[in-house]
Parts: sequence; structure tokens; C-alpha cells
Amino acid sequence: MQNKLYKWDGVFWSIEGMTNYGPIVRARCPNDRCELNMSSKYVNRLICPKCDFKVTLNKPYYEKQKDAVKIMNSDYWKDAEVVNVDGEMTKIGKEVVKDPDYWVKAYISKNTKGVKQLMVLVGSKKETDKTQLFVDIDNEKLSFDQNDKHPKEIFTKVVAIFKDTESKIERKRVNKIKNLEKS
Repeated sequence: MQNKLYKWDGVFWSIEGMTNYGPIVRARCPNDRCELNMSSKYVNRLICPKCDFKVTLNKPYYEKQKDAVKIMNSDYWKDAEVVNVDGEMTKIGKEVVKDPDYWVKAYISKNTKGVKQLMVLVGSKKETDKTQLFVDIDNEKLSFDQNDKHPKEIFTKVVAIFKDTESKIERKRVNKIKNLEKS
């Protein structure tokens, strides 16, 4: 088992093995990582035997241990694929595909007016320029940063399908088709 401490509510928490009833969870001092003792008078008060660090929990220690296990287990699930089964089954989450030529990053952000948007950055690993696409969900609008590379220089077509409308940026293929007809 990997040696890992989880800091939560001013205390380090660790999983130190398993029993038939579940994981063994310990509270540790944030100063010297010593296992904390429970006060003989108060079930929500912990004391370090080494440095006299004291903390009062907002719940009894045994309840806090159960919550700590749930939080620590969330670390295992943080990169799990999410599939939406409400209505139409769709995959939600990230998909990592390595490409030797291009990189892509996507963020949920707010524009200068405070409107939430999806920002997609795309670039070539061989160049310093990038393309920035913005998907404004509330206003059903697809746009790009005029100061960066035009999306048509990287993509043939970018489509954002909204609830009521569709927005696209598309490179016309007329010149390619005419050149093929001449040859």
C-alpha cells in the first residue's frame, strides 16, 4: 500500500490496513505525523502524545473516521470515466489521446462579461501559434480569438450544437474540388 496522508480539517488522515469491517483509519498530527490520541473526556478531541497538538473535531472521532474514508476513497475515483445514464447514454469526462503533432486543452471559464463559457485551446507542437475557440452555452454562440490563429488553419469544420441552434466554423473545400476536377 502506498504511504499517503490526506490533510482534512487540520488533521492528517491515513489508511493503515484492512479488517473484515473495513479500512483501519488513523488521525495523525500535522506537526510530527504522530498518531493522535482521543481525549478520555471528549470523543471529538484529539491530542498528540509527542508535541501536545490539540484539535477539536466537529463530530465524534468515530464518525469523522468514516467520513475520512469516503474522502480518501474519492482519490481512487477522481479519474474515473463518467457515463450519463439519465436519458440518452453519453460519455462525460476526458479522453486522453496522444498525438505527436497537436495538443488540445479545454477549460470552463468566464469571459470578460462574466458569462460562463467553454474555452478550447488547440495548437501544433511544431509551432508557437494556437487557436482559441469559445463556446458560450447561455447565448448559444461559437467564436474564436481574433488575435490567434484562425480555426480554419487547423480544422476543416468546428460545430457546436446547442439546444435550439447550431453554430459552425467551416473551411470551404471549393478550391480543392476544382483542382481535382482539372487533373
